[in-house]
Amino acid sequence: MKHNKAAHNLHVLSVILILLLFYICFFQMERKELGDVAIVRVLGIDKTADGYHLTALYNDNSTKSIDAPIMKTIDGTGNTIYDAYQNLKRKNKKEVTIAHTSFYLLDNQAAADGLESCLDFLSRDQTVKNNASIYILLSENTYDFLTKSVDDESFMHETLSAITQKKSSELKKVNNTLATILNRMDQDYHNLIIPYLVVEDEYVYANGYALFQDKKLTQYLDYETSQMIDLANGRLLTCPICLSNQVGLELTNINAVKGITLTSDNKLLINLSIDFDSDIKEVPYATEVFSSNTLSVLNEMQNEYVREYMAAIIEFSTSHGFDFLNINEMIAAEHEDIWTLIKDDPIAYADTISYQVQISSEIANNYVITE
Repeated sequence: MKHNKAAHNLHVLSVILILLLFYICFFQMERKELGDVAIVRVLGIDKTADGYHLTALYNDNSTKSIDAPIMKTIDGTGNTIYDAYQNLKRKNKKEVTIAHTSFYLLDNQAAADGLESCLDFLSRDQTVKNNASIYILLSENTYDFLTKSVDDESFMHETLSAITQKKSSELKKVNNTLATILNRMDQDYHNLIIPYLVVEDEYVYANGYALFQDKKLTQYLDYETSQMIDLANGRLLTCPICLSNQVGLELTNINAVKGITLTSDNKLLINLSIDFDSDIKEVPYATEVFSSNTLSVLNEMQNEYVREYMAAIIEFSTSHGFDFLNINEMIAAEHEDIWTLIKDDPIAYADTISYQVQISSEIANNYVITE
């Protein structure tokens, strides 16, 4: 019995040693393979007088340090994005892959020149991540931005990841993934917007939307207007605002509903209804803020705040043929004959569409810390 037990234990030990050997061999093989490949985390796209300039931020997997990974950049130039990417790959001693790229940055010139030239190559590459995020970089080219981040050891891919995560916590659905942008370019409902990033000293943050018409960057929207666009489309979870009397509020439980009606004179009436609650966050002067009269005044002020932004957004949409409220998709689905008329020249048919906006809200019960 003792002999059989010893043989059994030896057999088990042999199996464990063999599995351990396989694991070590596999780990070493994977480590070697990763060390031979430059895995791009961020790809910057700049437009120059000579063509395109790409800058890839990647992990240097050949480093021995696991606790302190090293980031490097490699860049390439060419007449097209594909040409510049091939130049970038030739210059790097390692194999380069964008299969794991999570962020694409476009400088102002590249975005203004047109998204089709920037994204066509990516749309045809089956290895790219569909949920990679696209941002426009305001007032700085991506080459300087990414190379400086390496010099400063600021790990820009982690910063961009934090920005994206923050947007995900503020919005019900993010709308700047590669798949979403390509889809909206293809549909062409005159409503393409992409978040832009501001670089301010050591800070990098999203500050609103860049507006595209005919798939080309035309202007940047300010933060408050961008917020109100998200609110009108029911994407915001919460929304901080500051009224003209300096009272700070946070809008919550936001619900935006849009409907479309064909009137008797064969025109379209767009109904936009926005409901929300709000919490009082700041009152910088002495007042009995929870009195019925004060609450009534604040309630009307917050309604008017949203109402004025909706009026400005509708006015811009009407005069520029843009669709901030994503109405065109509804028209195409419910009134295809009318969409056929207006899709090529929305401004010419602007008078065939009217808007009705209803805002209702309530200030929630608040408290003030006291002894």
